[in-house]
Amino acid sequence: MKTPLRWLLLAAGTIIVLALASGLAALILIDPNDYRGEIETVVEQQTSRQLSISGELDFRAFPGRGLQLGPLGLSNPPGWREPDFASVERAEVSVRLWPLLTQRELQVGEILLEGLDVKLLSRADGTANWNFGGGAEPTNAAESDGSGVLS
Repeated sequence: MKTPLRWLLLAAGTIIVLALASGLAALILIDPNDYRGEIETVVEQQTSRQLSISGELDFRAFPGRGLQLGPLGLSNPPGWREPDFASVERAEVSVRLWPLLTQRELQVGEILLEGLDVKLLSRADGTANWNFGGGAEPTNAAESDGSGVLS
């Protein structure tokens, strides 16, 4: 084997081994539970709802890279009888690795929800708990055809 080709293969092998070692080190050294509060805060800022993560957060390395969450719930807006808008027994979110490494862009690959329970509720005044624009807003009567379906 020629020397330049040998050095090129050695460099490529070294890069692959270092990438695998750094990924393994991240799985061992980083505890995703340390970010539970930040995740809950961001969801509350974006949806005006409280996210409660009562289970453990774990990294998932195979078959895809991502995060696995235990039981969690998303609250209804204030003033609704039901406390939770949605709850899930277990959730997994996978992340596409190539765009993250090359473009520093986070792309979600797959979302798996087990035990999903969503309570879609509406009131006589047209207020619905599935409106997320800063809380539940009543719908305009001119936009509704009377069947509860917005046109």
